[in-house]
Amino acid sequence: PQAPTTLNPLKDLERARARQRTVLARMRDTGAISEEEHARALAEPLRLAGRDAPPSTPADTALHFTDYVVSLRPPHGEVRTTLDGDLQRELESLVRGHVDALAVGGVTNAAVVVLDNAECHVLAMVGSARYDDASAAGAVNGALARRQPGSALKPFTYALAFERGDTPASVVADVETRYGESDGDLFSPRNYSGDYSGPVLMGEALGRSLNVPAIRVARRVGVEPLLTRLRDVGFASLDAPSSHYGLGLTLGNGEVTLLELAQAYAMFARGGLTCRATPLAGPPAPDAAPHRAFSEEVAWLITDVLSDESVRMRGFGAGNALMLGFPVAVKTGTSTNWRDNWAVGYTPRFTVAVWTGDFSNRPLHGMTGATGAGPLFHKVMKRVVARAGPSAMPERTPPPEGLVEGQVCAHSGQVPTASCPVRRRVRLPKAHVPDQPCPWHREVRLDARNGLLAGESCPSEHVVTRTFAFLPAPYASWQATHGREAAPAAPTRYSPLCPEKGPVPGALVITWPRPGEVFLIEPGYARDTQTLRLSAEVEPRLAAVTWLVDGRPVGQAPWPYDASWALQPGRHRLEVVARGLRSEPVDIEVR
Repeated sequence: PQAPTTLNPLKDLERARARQRTVLARMRDTGAISEEEHARALAEPLRLAGRDAPPSTPADTALHFTDYVVSLRPPHGEVRTTLDGDLQRELESLVRGHVDALAVGGVTNAAVVVLDNAECHVLAMVGSARYDDASAAGAVNGALARRQPGSALKPFTYALAFERGDTPASVVADVETRYGESDGDLFSPRNYSGDYSGPVLMGEALGRSLNVPAIRVARRVGVEPLLTRLRDVGFASLDAPSSHYGLGLTLGNGEVTLLELAQAYAMFARGGLTCRATPLAGPPAPDAAPHRAFSEEVAWLITDVLSDESVRMRGFGAGNALMLGFPVAVKTGTSTNWRDNWAVGYTPRFTVAVWTGDFSNRPLHGMTGATGAGPLFHKVMKRVVARAGPSAMPERTPPPEGLVEGQVCAHSGQVPTASCPVRRRVRLPKAHVPDQPCPWHREVRLDARNGLLAGESCPSEHVVTRTFAFLPAPYASWQATHGREAAPAAPTRYSPLCPEKGPVPGALVITWPRPGEVFLIEPGYARDTQTLRLSAEVEPRLAAVTWLVDGRPVGQAPWPYDASWALQPGRHRLEVVARGLRSEPVDIEVR
């Protein structure tokens, strides 16, 4: 109706009946219905759902689904739908319980769509928690409302990259980057964690839902081709030009519907064949015939990544709601300011899409797709699979013939060597299996006394070997600030005690503490008992050296040149001098 509040039959039944008679008369007069159908409609008794009806009667079930079917203007006469009534009632109850449980977090509504992947039939559609709850806009169908999907669009970006020759083992940079958009604004994407991971394999970047690599991949494939492909797989709501979305398209800055999201993910479950979701039984419409959006290999690779529970645990923790106990490909999404939570996933037989949020766009209290929509997705998918029976228990689909399994270095994506600290097993197209050894990880000889490079003539008792990462130039800043543990850089200077071309007379080297060390003053203990040992080596041996802290002498030390200094809060520079010689400074911090 044009005035849903005024004409709400629960508030003013007579006014609603008068409007019903007006609409039916218009339909008869325009030929939309016959005189007989008009009479039958007027004679049919009205059964009101909501406050005046028992909560579990068929009359108050699938109201949003019914509205949706009517909006499609099916042919006159009996209409047969694909709805599973028993499943619908169960899911409506699950939705109400979920919304009530998360009300404290700002959730006032949720929506669910379940598809049968084989025929793209809508098996269930829950549009809100309570259809008759006007205070929460319950009559709005959340399955058809346009909302920002957040990260739920990332798999399509990576699918386009895989189609063009990239693989789950291709390396993408997760480093701070700024982009200039067409409107002149600088765009600097951030990951949800606020941190960066440096070089990341594409499969892991998608599995962990990293924003920065997704933007980089979107730039590589192009916004216009990405938008074209998204429309091709069913996102008709993305009706603005590509310039309207920019690179943020891959992060879900456009608005789509839950039903569109479900049918697009069902495409991956169908091996790359499109899925036009329908609530009507019978043969599909001519314009709904499936076509190939992605190759079977690309669809399988996306499914493999989204099914990887080890990556899912790294992203969401071991006890997250997306662990179901059987193979399922899952992706979550969270829109700007936590206004929308999404979780969508599929098995070979079914696709489930879930939205939680508030129809008035109030932000949720820090909830993400994994914590807001994830628990409801878990319950719905479990219920859908259980109802299908033991024979429908999901199993991993075997890979297409053109894909093979291989092991790669987790940083470079190349053949791992003995020096690579982390390896990953991945599926790749045969034509893209790496055949070059990892060039990034190498063992380096160090002088154990100071951690600097050791020359070939350095005595073996002073030499240790360590593995370091020699990353390309784009990672230099990240490696210096974030990668000290994940990808430590090798020292660039040779030890004065073991230089590249043999010993250098008169070399002074501080061997302890090491540069960058941090020391703590323990509260409750006397300051004069909290000291730092200072050690140095001299080549050739001298009678004594003088230790300097912040340029001031703190003591003389004969061989073996050890000294002790009482800890003082702050940043300090240590040096050792003797006979006009001075060591390289060592900077430390005391807290």
